[in-house]
Formats: sequence, C-alpha cells, structure tokens
Amino acid sequence: MSSALHVAVSAESGKVPVSVLILKGNLDASTQQVLESKAYELIDGGAKELLLDMSELTYIGSAGLRAMLSISAKLNQGLPASKKFAHLKLLKPSAEVHKVLKTLGFEYEMDIFDDLDQAVASF
Repeated sequence: MSSALHVAVSAESGKVPVSVLILKGNLDASTQQVLESKAYELIDGGAKELLLDMSELTYIGSAGLRAMLSISAKLNQGLPASKKFAHLKLLKPSAEVHKVLKTLGFEYEMDIFDDLDQAVASF
C-alpha cells in the first residue's frame, strides 16, 4: 500500500510543551521515513513530548507501528522500561487505524485520546 504521508507540526502548551505531528495519508514501509525524520528532527531540537494526531491517517502497516516504537525509544533514552510510552501519545486514530492498534495490543501500551486538550494535559 503505497501512498503519500504528509506530516504537519503544531505546538501546544500544557504543563509542558507538546509537539503535535498531524499525519495525513498512509503510514507504511514506503512512508515511515517521513514520520521518523520529522519526529527525530523535533527530538534533536529539544522536543520531549510528542502527540501523533491520527485523525487523517487512513492506513497503518507494520512499518508504521515500528516507526512509532522507534520514535518512542528515542524519546525515552535513559528512562526505565515502564515509562516506554510516557512521552509519545496518540490522538483520534481513525476507525481503521484504531482497529489495527487494538488488534496488536497498542491500545493497552499507549495512551490514546479523542480530545486534544485532554491529550496535552496528560503529559
């Protein structure tokens, strides 16, 4: 499944600054590098909290899930394993994407929100 992935970034302020990556399109083997590059650029620039807005993400494949794990690992370098998803959270996954996350158990490991303000406040 190859199609474009567009990643826009916005900044939100809660207790801490949160970088929101707005994903539009498909996240698969042909597009995972787009997400990873943008996330790593933000992390290298000092971002510590990332929120992936998945409301316009139409498809996620195994490579997209690996990208999320890789981003989380980079965010959590030096932290205990119990905190592995504390700095990467998800917002409004589409029904199709949410089904994949649920089937693979990601909804039990990662915080998933339907409301931006609640998501930002959770960091």
